[in-house]
Amino acid sequence: MLDFASYTSKVGQSDNYDAFCCEKTGDALMLALCDGGTDALAAQRCAQSISEKLLSGNTPLSAICELMNGVIDMGPRTITIPVCVVDIHGDACQWANLGNVRLYHFSSGKIGQVSVDDTADIAGIRMSPARSVLTAPPEDNGVPVPHVGRITLEAGDAILVCSGDFWKYVFETEMEIDLLKAEDAGHWLDQMLVRLMSRSHMEGGHLTACAIQYTNDL
Repeated sequence: MLDFASYTSKVGQSDNYDAFCCEKTGDALMLALCDGGTDALAAQRCAQSISEKLLSGNTPLSAICELMNGVIDMGPRTITIPVCVVDIHGDACQWANLGNVRLYHFSSGKIGQVSVDDTADIAGIRMSPARSVLTAPPEDNGVPVPHVGRITLEAGDAILVCSGDFWKYVFETEMEIDLLKAEDAGHWLDQMLVRLMSRSHMEGGHLTACAIQYTNDL
């Protein structure tokens, strides 16, 4: 079974430039989280279009590639929207991401897998205003490359998908601590939000986080 909780806020912005779509039925969950930067409509269109692609059978990677290749019409910002896509069926989890929307996988209370972050200046990225700027290796002709992963979930595993202004204020060790104390996905997310609010004073950019906990209960 999957337990799911989410939080999103425009914080100090005039609009919420994050958008996510989630479809959950039984032991299946499909999620797309997009950071539109300063374009709320682009984020909404991105999340909705990718969600529709997942429902029609696309993998997370193919959904992002269609976004990048213009099959999903996003206008001139097609390849610049950071996004993370997750598809869970039973204990099988596939994910793909582009940019600074991150996925963290926790197993036995510890971080086991983290998505690749394409943003500039990784060493100092947590507090840098450049954390939403996509980069690409030279061999890819300046085009960012999606990153993918597969996870076989075990009882007690958890997944956190969050935008840059969430992980900016919540450190990885704290994510682990709060998970170990949590009764469910909502409690885990609430504890992390308390840390975030005490540091950010709810100033700055928009933020979104989606927490998932997995059990093998029928």
